[in-house]
Amino acid sequence: MSEPHETRVPRIIRAYVDLSARRPIVLLLVYLAITAAAIYPASRLKLVTDLGALLPDGTTSVRALDESNRRVGSTDMFTIAIESGDVHAIAAFQDAACAAILEGDPARGIEPWDDAQWTQVAKPTDFFKDHALLFIPTADLERLRDSLEEYFQFQAARMGGLSLMDEEDEKDAERALTSWYDPTLPDRLGLPGSIARQLEGYFENWQGEDSGKAAGAASSVEEEPTKVPRELRDRLISPDARNGVVLVRLSRPSTDIDYAEMALNRGKDTIARLEPSTFAPDLRAEVVGGYRSFMEVEAIGNDATLATVISLGLVVVLFFAFFRRFRAIAIVIVPLAMGCVLMLGLTGITYGRLTSITAFVVAMLIGMGIDYGIHLYSRAVTEVRRGAPWPVALAISLTPTGRGLVSGAATTVAALL
Repeated sequence: MSEPHETRVPRIIRAYVDLSARRPIVLLLVYLAITAAAIYPASRLKLVTDLGALLPDGTTSVRALDESNRRVGSTDMFTIAIESGDVHAIAAFQDAACAAILEGDPARGIEPWDDAQWTQVAKPTDFFKDHALLFIPTADLERLRDSLEEYFQFQAARMGGLSLMDEEDEKDAERALTSWYDPTLPDRLGLPGSIARQLEGYFENWQGEDSGKAAGAASSVEEEPTKVPRELRDRLISPDARNGVVLVRLSRPSTDIDYAEMALNRGKDTIARLEPSTFAPDLRAEVVGGYRSFMEVEAIGNDATLATVISLGLVVVLFFAFFRRFRAIAIVIVPLAMGCVLMLGLTGITYGRLTSITAFVVAMLIGMGIDYGIHLYSRAVTEVRRGAPWPVALAISLTPTGRGLVSGAATTVAALL
């Protein structure tokens, strides 16, 4: 049973070698046509840096990410950063940018962004002021209740002429009622300093000797001192009043490279048409954040290309140093390059993308794939030097040597899978 199997493979190999000797141009054109057909899907490959692209589609993390994107949409924010020494100019530019993005500005030639879902230039704290008591712990509310009961009992007794409290007792009762709020409460609740300031202004409704102490304690929970005027403290402006941002939620994520590039260019054009210097001579604005990520993708692509060129160059140098023949380089490198193109073409058909990890696959395959060409060519050259003609030498190199190379390739494939 084994004999027919052992003779069939060498017979097929010799037939192929004979065909290659008789019709080299035909076979070359066939392989070139196949390689050319793989170029189109290979050229359509996109480089994706999204975390979800690094994980299998069926994993829990990817399913959760997909569900989040379905419910919320893109979590990326298109961000315009503004810098100026005039805080009021920053606020004015924030308003102008939002209006231009959502409604357009025909006078400046700005079209509204149809893919902009909403913009944000402020962090309103009205909710925390309107519902401040919802954040107060039970113990503090009970202390407030007791103070109210004591105060109202005192007032009722005084109105009925039955009060036994003197003037100092009256001040103590009033002070207990109006100073029940603990200025360290926002810090204990983990609230940011901006909310602490709002709660401070909400609860401090009296002036007395303890007012300065309360204000000092409240200021200790602020994140940092602010120079922003009170009327602009809800704005997305830094405490030093020199930087502000405009946040825009777009309908598509920054991981869509073509879209991110379009959004960045459109943002730059909108900023230029708004003429930042007209708001303040020193005002500058530029796009920052996730929608500049395509530049990172381009950098990864350039690195991958450089790694491929370096890998191929080192292989050529090593091969030439070993064989010292330019013809040998072409004989081995051309099939290797064709194999890499076929691999990229199949990747384009099956996956359609490369990740930040698989972008370097060509450089790795050059190092892994060159071994096969070296072993086959080296064995063929050895047989020629022993006196065998090239067709016989190639048939010999493709049988025992080829069998070992196939075994090695199968092992590599199994390990990578």
